[in-house]
Amino acid sequence: MDQLSFILTIVSLVIGVIALVVSLVTLPSAFQMWWGRAKPKSEFRDNRQDNACVLLCEILNAPIRSGFLHSIGVKRDALIFQCFCSISEIGTNKIVVRDQRLLITYGKNHAEYIGTIYPGTPAYVGIIKCSDLGNYVITDDDEKINIPQGEYKIKLTLVYDSVRAEKEWGIHLDKNFRTSNWRDPAHV
Repeated sequence: MDQLSFILTIVSLVIGVIALVVSLVTLPSAFQMWWGRAKPKSEFRDNRQDNACVLLCEILNAPIRSGFLHSIGVKRDALIFQCFCSISEIGTNKIVVRDQRLLITYGKNHAEYIGTIYPGTPAYVGIIKCSDLGNYVITDDDEKINIPQGEYKIKLTLVYDSVRAEKEWGIHLDKNFRTSNWRDPAHV
C-alpha cells in the first residue's frame, strides 16, 4: 500500500505540473480576450476652411498602454464599426434626421460606411457641412438633407462588436458658417 500511495503522489504531481504549464500557456489568450478588445474613444471637432466648416467626430481605437500586457503579446483588436446620427431640435425635440448612416473617412479621397480602425489610427465621421449655401448632413446620396439655422442635439451612435455606444452633443448652426459650432452637452 505504501508503494501505491507513492505512485499516486508522483502521478498527481505530474498532472499538477502539466496543468500549471497549460494554464501559463493559455494566460496570454485569456488576457487578449479581456484587455485586447477594441476600445473606441470619440471627440467632436470642427474642420474650418476658407469657404466652409465641417462639424465632425474623430474616433480613435486606444492602444494598450500596459507594459506587462505588451510583454506577454496582448495586442489591441481592430475596431470594425458603423456610425449613425440622429438630430433633433433643442426645446421642441422635433426630430430633423433619424438614424442617418454616416460616411467614415481616413484620408481625403477614401470614404466608406463600415470602418476599420487599428490602434492609434484615427478615423473621421463628417456630420454636418456648413457653408454660405446652407447647412446639410454629409451623405453620399444625391439628395442633401438641409438643416435650417438653430440649436440642435446630435446623438451619434457607434455600432461595433454587438455594442451600441451613444454620445450626445449640442450644436449651434448659424446663417454665417463661421459662427456655427459644437456646444457642450451640459448646455443641451
